[in-house]
Amino acid sequence: MTLTDTLQENVAMHEDDHPKSSASSGKEPKETKCKVTMEKLFYLNTKILQQIKMLEQRQAVIMNDLAKVKPVLMKRAEEDAHEELFKQQQCSSFETFEAFCQRLEEDKNYQELYVHYLIHTHGTSNIGEMVKEALISIVSDNVLCLYNRTGKDGKKVLPPVLLTCLKKCVRSFHKQNEIKVKKLKVTTRTTPDAECIRQVEFFCPTPKPG
Repeated sequence: MTLTDTLQENVAMHEDDHPKSSASSGKEPKETKCKVTMEKLFYLNTKILQQIKMLEQRQAVIMNDLAKVKPVLMKRAEEDAHEELFKQQQCSSFETFEAFCQRLEEDKNYQELYVHYLIHTHGTSNIGEMVKEALISIVSDNVLCLYNRTGKDGKKVLPPVLLTCLKKCVRSFHKQNEIKVKKLKVTTRTTPDAECIRQVEFFCPTPKPG
């Protein structure tokens, strides 16, 4: 039985147990005093019961709020764990890099986690800086030098899924379809995707014809 149930029972009991005065008993003053005491106890029980009900209502509100917050905290904890995993997972060989990109291609949830990692760890409105930091975090220089975007000059094609992830990160900072960038001190208009590809070309250059 809960404390609330006990108090409710006491209140009901005191409602029925108020002493009845008796003119023939000759003890009216004592019974009156007892009745006053019982009324005080009844009043106190009622007030305590009201306070407990208020506390229970507040507790219900708090529990409801916690129920809403818990999934967010759990998701954040899972994302933090995956971010730590990515930090420890720089690919130092061709095989590990290809396996990583294949998993990005096949596992959409894993791809979303990687994009989230990029945004919250290396994300910035500076597209060149973001691309540079992202590439450094995931693949070593000796592996990256084996690739370029088109596969020309005997190089391997940089996996398109990696470009997709980089573009998603860029888009999280540049919602508009057109941006301004400086090229050799000249400001030009381009798209976020095009600038992302240009920066990838800078770090994984494709040889020019001739």
